[in-house]
Amino acid sequence: SDWRLFHCLGRAASLGLYEAVDGLLWDAADQLDLFDDGSSDRTWTIMGELAATRPWLRPIKNERNRGPGYCYRTGIGAATKTYFMAQTVDWAYDIDAFKPHFEELRRVDILQGVRPGEFSISTLRNRSDSFYKGIVSLTNYTLIRVLYRLPFDDFQNVTICPTRLAQPLHLKSEGSFTNPEVMMKLYWSGASFLQVPVLFQKRGRGKGTGTRVGAIVESIGDILGNWVRWVVLGAY
Repeated sequence: SDWRLFHCLGRAASLGLYEAVDGLLWDAADQLDLFDDGSSDRTWTIMGELAATRPWLRPIKNERNRGPGYCYRTGIGAATKTYFMAQTVDWAYDIDAFKPHFEELRRVDILQGVRPGEFSISTLRNRSDSFYKGIVSLTNYTLIRVLYRLPFDDFQNVTICPTRLAQPLHLKSEGSFTNPEVMMKLYWSGASFLQVPVLFQKRGRGKGTGTRVGAIVESIGDILGNWVRWVVLGAY
């Protein structure tokens, strides 16, 4: 059985939560935790309407915007299923790409989504919503790969991980660095990974917020500050 965390902020009208939520489960035994991260529109009301007829959906409300890192940590701590995955509600990856690889979880611990193809300037438009966002993504990836010396081809993708391995982790990140933090701490603890090609899907609706100036500054602060603490000082 699989547990999923999805994070949304003020996106009920633009994303069509009714349509989005119903396409998220692979199995009736799955559970979906949907975070309303301090929205000011009708998101919470719509989430309540959805949950009334969907017993597998658990809506969770933050009274103020706490960011994806907080939702990620809270969600992992509350997870009750064997495996978990996390993504924003306007998810930009084709998660059905994991289905042919589920049997591999008999021999590896974690399935890690990676955008296929070379990560270079010439392919940026196919790996993000715009060239600018692609530059931000490439810079983020390069910093993490070089500073932390991790053997992964992507850090901002979907991770399918045993809940029992993730719940003991002491996660510190507040923003977009949370998923890379989960990956690196699992890798450092000896967990095995299989990288799975998962195509990026340009958003038809909604708007990504991870490339706003504040989010970029927060992410770089997380990357550099935690590199000093965890790699230089060894205090992870």
